[in-house]
Amino acid sequence: MTSQRRDVSAALGRWDSEGLPSVLASVISTTDSAPRGLGAQLAVTVGDQWTGGLSGGCAEVVVLDEARKLLADSSADARHRAVLMSMTRDDLGNAGPVCGATLGVLIERVNSDLLDHLAQVLNGAQAGLITHAHRLYSAASTVDADDDSRPRDFVRSAAVVMTGTCGPETDRRAVLGSEVTTKMLALEEVSPPPPRLILGGGGDIATELLMLAARTGWRTVLVDPRHAFVSQSLAVAVADVVVESWPDEAFASLDVGAFDACIAVAHDEKIDLPFLRNALASTAFYVGAVGSRAVQRERRAALSSTSDPARLGALHGPAGLDLGGSGAAEIALSIAAEIVAIWNRRGAAALRDTVEPIRAS
Repeated sequence: MTSQRRDVSAALGRWDSEGLPSVLASVISTTDSAPRGLGAQLAVTVGDQWTGGLSGGCAEVVVLDEARKLLADSSADARHRAVLMSMTRDDLGNAGPVCGATLGVLIERVNSDLLDHLAQVLNGAQAGLITHAHRLYSAASTVDADDDSRPRDFVRSAAVVMTGTCGPETDRRAVLGSEVTTKMLALEEVSPPPPRLILGGGGDIATELLMLAARTGWRTVLVDPRHAFVSQSLAVAVADVVVESWPDEAFASLDVGAFDACIAVAHDEKIDLPFLRNALASTAFYVGAVGSRAVQRERRAALSSTSDPARLGALHGPAGLDLGGSGAAEIALSIAAEIVAIWNRRGAAALRDTVEPIRAS
C-alpha cells in the first residue's frame, strides 16, 4: 500500500505545483472481499487524469464521476469539501465484474492541509514510525441516517498528525476506521511502516531485489564492505541506506527488528556468515540466504555454535519459493514472493487451492 500512496501523493503534489485542482478518494471501510482494502487511494485531476486504484476497476467508474463533480465546483469553500459514498455490489454492477464487497469511499478536494497530512504520513513510514493520523469532517448538509443510497456531504474541519515509535509487538498492518453520523465523520488511520529489506552484499541479485523493493514501497539497506559491488548495484538501482562496512559494524547501527527482512547475497562467507549470525540474533521476521543446498548445510553447521537452534531452524536457505527460475531477476522474484507471503502470514499456495480472502487483512 505504501508504494501506491507514494505515487498518489507525488501526483497530487505535482498537480498542485501546476495549479491544477485535484481530488483524493480513499477506501475507509470495506466488507467481504475488497481487492485493494482499507487505505487504498485514487487521485484525480482535470482532464480525467488519475493514478492509484480502489478496487481494480469497478469502483473507479462511480468515483471518477463524483470526482468530476467536485472538480467542477467553483464555490468559495470548494477546496474544503468532501463526499462519503457507500457502494454495494448492486451500485457497482453496471461497471462490470465486482468482488462482492461494500466499499465506503471518502472523496475530497485536495488543499494544502491535506497535502501536508499525506506528506507527514509518508515521511513517518519512511522513517520507520507508526503514524497515527486523525481527520475530522463536519456535515455541510443533513442526510437521512437510514438512506445509504445518497452520498454524504462533508466539509473538512481539522487535520492533525501525530507520530510515535514502533515496536516488535505492534501489529504490522494498517488499520483504518471511521465513525459516521449525519453530522460528523471522524477518521483515524494507524499506518505502520513498510518492511525494511536489509541486503548483505551487492551484485546482480541484490540489484534486482532493490528494484523490486522500490516498487513495493519497502525500505532498503545495502550492507557490503566491497565498494566495487556496492557501485555495481547502485549503478542501476537505489538503496535508502548504504553501509560500506562489515556486518558486525553494520548491525550495531541498524537496530534490526520485527519489520525487517535480512537476506545474505554476497556469495562470500567472510560477509555471509557474520551477516547471518547477526540477523539470526535479531528479531527480524525473515532471515534468508542464497546458495545451493550443500552450501546451506555448511552454513548451518558453521552457525550452530553461535545461533539459537529455533532461529537457525527457521533460516530460509536457499531463500525463495520454488519457481524454478535461474536468472538474477527470477531468483530475486522468488525471494521477494517468499518475503511477501511470510509478511502476510500466508503459505504461498496457489490461490485456486485456498479458501482464505485473496488479500491479507
